[in-house]
Formats: sequence, structure tokens, C-alpha cells
Amino acid sequence: MTRLLLAALIAFAPLTARADITAFCRVLPGTNANQCACATEKLRAQASASDFALYDAVATGYLRNRSTGQAWLTAWRASVKSVAAQNGIELTAFKRQLDRIGDLHRALGDSCK
Repeated sequence: MTRLLLAALIAFAPLTARADITAFCRVLPGTNANQCACATEKLRAQASASDFALYDAVATGYLRNRSTGQAWLTAWRASVKSVAAQNGIELTAFKRQLDRIGDLHRALGDSCK
């Protein structure tokens, strides 16, 4: 149910979702705003709505955690753990799922250079 809610929120609020994933992309070395926006739009088109929503939720949590002063790895791990728990997803499986989505997002970013 929570996954469906997240997917619905993403579908009806595309600018908010794009902002968090794009902002998250911007923390990667060597990226620029146009490249990240392009990669996020391509990700939206190629990933399932559920995967996109979950990735966005993790990106949102990560950015929020970083804004409170958490180190990048601590912020990422806390966000992943929180989103997995909120959605009833086993943590190891969720990490694998995020790895696939993140790999796709990075590859799409490379195609946007």
C-alpha cells in the first residue's frame, strides 16, 4: 500500500520528485545541473513508478540527513534503512534494488553529457 502511495505521489508531483533525485545527482563529482536533470527525466521514463518513487524517497532522506550535518555515508545508510522499514522491504533486497536503480541513473547521466 505504501509503495502505491509513493508511486501516486510521484505521478502527481513530478517537479518535487525530480528536484530531489536531481539534487542528489548533483552531489556526484563531475556532474552538472543539465546532465542531472536529463538523467532524472530518462530515469523516470525507464524505471518503474515504484522504483522511481523509492529512489526519490531515499534521495529525499539522504539530502535531509546531510542538511543536519550527517556524514554522507551515515546519511545514505540511515535513509535507506528508513525507507526500507517504512515500506516493509527487507534491507538487503532493498539495497540490491537501489544498486540497480542507481547504476541505471548513473549510466543515464553519462548518456546526457
